[in-house]
Amino acid sequence: MKNNTIAIAFITYSDQVGKGKTQPVLIYQQDEVHYQLFRITTKYVTKSEHIKKFYYKIREWQQAELDHPSWIDTSTLVDFHKEWRVIKIGKLQLVDIKGLDQFLESHLNDYL
Repeated sequence: MKNNTIAIAFITYSDQVGKGKTQPVLIYQQDEVHYQLFRITTKYVTKSEHIKKFYYKIREWQQAELDHPSWIDTSTLVDFHKEWRVIKIGKLQLVDIKGLDQFLESHLNDYL
């Protein structure tokens, strides 16, 4: 799959071995063995202000084949083995590809 693809994948919880959930993700980068993914969520309103600052709002969520307004959780880049199953559902649109890049660049100090 290509970068900027939106897919469904089972993402394990970092603090609970063998547990996780199936959710939409963005394939952000990749190498020969792994995809680097950002989780996508519809849960925004109930999050703390600290957590919200890591969420990029997808402007063209319908064109990206998402069912609801959604945010990219940029707080953690998840390594996901390419042999594991992912199901493509859509693609991030150009306005959001550029917007996400600008968001990550402008929030660089938040990640340090």
